[in-house]
Amino acid sequence: MIELTATRQASVVSLGVIYILLALSLFFWGSNHLIYLSVLLFVCTLTLSLFVLGQRYALLNPVYVFCLLQLSLYSLNWLPFLFVVNPSNDTYGSVGLDTQSVKDAIVALNMLTSLWLACAVLGNFAWRVKTSWRAADVGLNYRSVALAIIAIAIGSFVVLVGEAGSLFELMIQREMTREDRLAADIGRHWFAFAQMGVLGVALWGFSDVKAFKSRLFLPLFILVLLIGFMVSGNRTSIVMSCLLIYAAWAFRSKRLFSSNVLVLSGVLVIGLGFASVVREEGVSKLQASGYDPSAQEVGLFEKLIRLRSERAVEGSASLGILMALKQDMPYLLGESYRSIAYIPVPSAMLANTKPPAGGRLAAKRLSGRTDTAWPVSPVVEAYWNFGIVGVVLTGLIYGLLSGFISRVMINNPTSTMMLVGYVSYVTTFSVGSDGFYKFFQVAIPLGVIYFLISIFFLMRRQLFSVGSNAY
Repeated sequence: MIELTATRQASVVSLGVIYILLALSLFFWGSNHLIYLSVLLFVCTLTLSLFVLGQRYALLNPVYVFCLLQLSLYSLNWLPFLFVVNPSNDTYGSVGLDTQSVKDAIVALNMLTSLWLACAVLGNFAWRVKTSWRAADVGLNYRSVALAIIAIAIGSFVVLVGEAGSLFELMIQREMTREDRLAADIGRHWFAFAQMGVLGVALWGFSDVKAFKSRLFLPLFILVLLIGFMVSGNRTSIVMSCLLIYAAWAFRSKRLFSSNVLVLSGVLVIGLGFASVVREEGVSKLQASGYDPSAQEVGLFEKLIRLRSERAVEGSASLGILMALKQDMPYLLGESYRSIAYIPVPSAMLANTKPPAGGRLAAKRLSGRTDTAWPVSPVVEAYWNFGIVGVVLTGLIYGLLSGFISRVMINNPTSTMMLVGYVSYVTTFSVGSDGFYKFFQVAIPLGVIYFLISIFFLMRRQLFSVGSNAY
């Protein structure tokens, strides 16, 4: 377990202070004063939350890790707000071309998120029930299980390539409408299996002290990472997967930084830049026009920053929803949350299609599109459903749930299953329909594996009991 020392806590809080000073300086020298103030409020809320929650085992507290990620890896989601001069948004028609409407939406987003976070911290402190439950897999080496999962992922990928006709045909699935994609014919389960490889690598990394010294570990991780991207085209999954393996390394080494981590982080940035080119331009267009593999790394980095900036402002469905609500678009009243109950149910078992989640509803209500889904902040989704009440309630729920998880983790700091589930929770879960879907993709296979392990230990215990009674 990595404890939060005074030095580490000071480093974390100082990062928030740097952002506070940046927002203050822009407030005095910039022109979008309300935006700067709203960002300042958000960063102050993050920093204060980190200070208040900074206990010995804070890294096992999801709310603390949420704040830490917002100030570090996820800062590209809100930092662009400080540097836009005349922002526009292309998700909600002509309204998004009105600079003032976009500015108002940015201010509203920061204020709502600050309120949500304050409620989450309050809910976290409200959970005071201790738990004595212990996981059954403490000390278990998952190497064999991990290799089996990786083999399933590779086999599923081979099946998908065969069904698609070629690797190229598989990679252009994201450029097709949902009705024309391969998943509509053979089901999404093959795609889910193909993306399970990272889960196997994570189980191996957390459970085996020799995992990171194995010559197989890094090549297998890179392989399953590539398979996951080729199957889904999801750049966020690359970051989440790397975070999961980084957490396994930190858990085993009891360190947070090393020279190898810095080098691999640079490789990740370059890889994300290239993945962004592939994702935004499309595989078919790149093949037709050609892509120069000798492109400068700086160009890829700049493109990554530009794409993140565009996604945070110009292509933000969250801002589009806030503008639409101001134009009297009706509230959903729980419509997007209906999809959560259908997540574990295979589509083939339903007579009708599943209710749309927040992302698909956003694309449909804002632009009339039914062939895609646009990412929506869980805070905005809560506001879209129930207004301010929804923001307060989901914040409290997340805080209470995180308080419970923190207690469980403190009691099970060496359980591989709990550690993988915890890191997956803090990097993918949110109290929103899309967040539930992302987490369930990891939680379901983890739950199945843990159930089988529990049955195995129970049967072994009964066999030993029968054997001892015979003597």
